[in-house]
Amino acid sequence: MKRRLMIARALMHEPKLLILDEPTAGVDIELRRSMWGFLKDLNAKGTTIILTTHYLEEAEMLCRNIGIIQHGELVENTSMKNLLSKLKSETFILDLAPKKPAT
Repeated sequence: MKRRLMIARALMHEPKLLILDEPTAGVDIELRRSMWGFLKDLNAKGTTIILTTHYLEEAEMLCRNIGIIQHGELVENTSMKNLLSKLKSETFILDLAPKKPAT
């Protein structure tokens, strides 16, 4: 409820720039997805949104550009697509042993 109120208060004057600090932290998944839809609509209507998040899924869903700050220094400023292409991926194959019959 506090998160919704925070965003509603920020929107009262129809700002062209909206800065949100972890707007979905601590909310359930339904509210998080609802907020994502709302923020995407708001951005489509012309509002620039700067947000901080620890959720890569959220950044991927909402952001065209992403900046990463480490120890107070901007260490990355790129598109989400370029950032994801830089990440290393690992593949794990899990081979389960067959069940042993009960004795």
